[in-house]
Amino acid sequence: MSIHHEFAGFQQDYPHLYTCLAAYFPDTDGLSDADILADFAADTDPEEIALACAEAHRLLLDDQALDLLGPIANRSFQDRDDAAAWLRHLMQLLADTLPKS
Repeated sequence: MSIHHEFAGFQQDYPHLYTCLAAYFPDTDGLSDADILADFAADTDPEEIALACAEAHRLLLDDQALDLLGPIANRSFQDRDDAAAWLRHLMQLLADTLPKS
């Protein structure tokens, strides 16, 4: 299976998270993850952010998709545990952008 086919599968299974990762992370010019996600949150409805968080939670259970996290987000991870730790960090940062009820 080609990497483009795998990316398409990731995009289909995790559309909101994919939008965040593929659109906001590849060319960040030294911005922190928090700054990148603040930009994403400023451009995105809270409902879509919540959906991205839910998709990230599901992604933690999908080893094959975790392997694509680095290439999609332009990041390098030592292993799946490293990728999962980064994703958990992003989930917390995203959750922090949501309005408190």
